[in-house]
Amino acid sequence: MDIMTFLVLEDDLKFSDKIVKLIERQLTVISGIECKIETATKVQKALRLKNELKIDIHVIDIDLPGRGNGFDYLGEIAKDYADDEPVLPVVIISSQEEDVFKLRAFKSNVIGFIGKSKYDDELALSNFKRAIRMVRLISDEMVTFTRSNEKRTYKEKNVWVITRGPNRSKKMLVTIYDEITGEVRTEEFSLKTSLLEVPDMFSNPNCMVRCHKSYLVNPRAVVGQRGDQLLLPLGEKVPLGGEYAESFTY
Repeated sequence: MDIMTFLVLEDDLKFSDKIVKLIERQLTVISGIECKIETATKVQKALRLKNELKIDIHVIDIDLPGRGNGFDYLGEIAKDYADDEPVLPVVIISSQEEDVFKLRAFKSNVIGFIGKSKYDDELALSNFKRAIRMVRLISDEMVTFTRSNEKRTYKEKNVWVITRGPNRSKKMLVTIYDEITGEVRTEEFSLKTSLLEVPDMFSNPNCMVRCHKSYLVNPRAVVGQRGDQLLLPLGEKVPLGGEYAESFTY
């Protein structure tokens, strides 16, 4: 069973206890994971826990006692992630519900913002589940491809697109982002069976999603959509087949 560690940074102990119980009672059943939960009421303790432990998902209040607030802590979290990470594994739950606070939160790339006046368990669970899916996708797990007697290994998050080789050959074309050069290249590898089984090569099959009958795409690499094409960084594109459009968007 997977293990996810949550850090709940909230000075309202009653509300913090509500979040902790929700995670403990519901997420293990829904997501099939073991949840470990750390709590803090001040930024200083949260920072200490963050530096000592591997925290997967952060649940943050904005107004906190002592030095610093939720945004200060959010800034420290951001330092742990590369500039190209699209979303941080952070859910903000706050009584500060004005648009200026929401805008600041989403500009910081949090995964969700929930106002306490509109809080309910289902809304919180929806945000936590999205955070879990995202954490699984941004891992630095490696995937290995083969050609002839050669094996090549890449970070899963840098594999952007996989398609079948020409003329339905037993080859697949893999589009890979090179972190060192900042360039994208396509390499040819062996395809033992069919594209349907390729996602099982990854630590999480959702790392590669069918977007066309002949294409798999890494959802983390998608930055937009234009008509029947998905847009990737650096001008790369991949076709989006009509029968896959609805499920891919979901």
